[in-house]
Amino acid sequence: MKKNFIGIDVSKLKLDVYLHNKLEHKIFTNNEEGYQQMISWLKSLKVSVKSMAVCFEHTGIYSEDLATFLAQKKVCFYLESSINIKYSIGLSRGKSDKIDSRRIAAYIAMYHEKLTPSDIIESDVSKLRKLLSLRSYLEKEIVSLKNRLKNSTKDSGVEFILKMEREMLESKNKHLKELEAEIERLIKSNEEMNKIDQLIQSIKGIGPMTSWTFIATTNNFNYFENARQFACYIGIAPFEKSSGSSIKGKTQTDRRSNRKLNALITMAARSASLYSLEMKEYMERKLKEGKHYNCVLNAIKNKLIARIFAVVKRQSPYVDLKKYAA
Repeated sequence: MKKNFIGIDVSKLKLDVYLHNKLEHKIFTNNEEGYQQMISWLKSLKVSVKSMAVCFEHTGIYSEDLATFLAQKKVCFYLESSINIKYSIGLSRGKSDKIDSRRIAAYIAMYHEKLTPSDIIESDVSKLRKLLSLRSYLEKEIVSLKNRLKNSTKDSGVEFILKMEREMLESKNKHLKELEAEIERLIKSNEEMNKIDQLIQSIKGIGPMTSWTFIATTNNFNYFENARQFACYIGIAPFEKSSGSSIKGKTQTDRRSNRKLNALITMAARSASLYSLEMKEYMERKLKEGKHYNCVLNAIKNKLIARIFAVVKRQSPYVDLKKYAA
């Protein structure tokens, strides 16, 4: 059956839909009624549900309802990273929602054979993502208030302002603890998520926040096939840089990445290099060999990700053999 490639630019209030095969474009509201109208419009253009290949960027809460609707209608859809789409189209000029939808449609038309259709996000994973998003927002607010307090105490400010800022900080810290308790309750209430969380945290250096973020990002490890694929996604996988006999650059990572996850795994690697005997010895040995600290740290990050995927795949906790060695 001939595929009909559809690109959708998702925003808070609307969907820009572009049908690649017939060069048709139309705008719909980003809600249940709009989704129904979109399907009716496509059918009026002689596009059957079975022939649809819909692609749109992952935009968090704005795209989750659309993904759920398409899954219920048994429409083949692809949730893709904006980075993948951006760098696949090469040099481009101009930008608008209509142009973006057309580019997304062209992307899926070109690469659909290499891509795997997406699955609906599990409801508990969706809740976890929203809770983690709120936690990230609260953390930023707390850091901002702490900085304000540091600056306020240096000058002769109004005591009322200091009192108010301290109360706000105390309140937000309380909300942060309540939020983390709610995340723990959610994880423990889901048998599969709880099992995976325990497996990941059995690895030295991996804490709750890193574990929760891994579960949310990978949709309970359903989005990535292996550790290398995930390492590429967060920008820590090393790639060779050479060409012929004249270009022999250093092996390096790609800047296109999920920086938040990269930062989390970096903190985990630093912790592991201090408290895991194996990683500590590895760090010391490589530094003595003349390796740069950041290079060794990146290797440890890759080792941790490999261990995370390994324990999840075999469904058994990590065993630190170095701990039990003679």
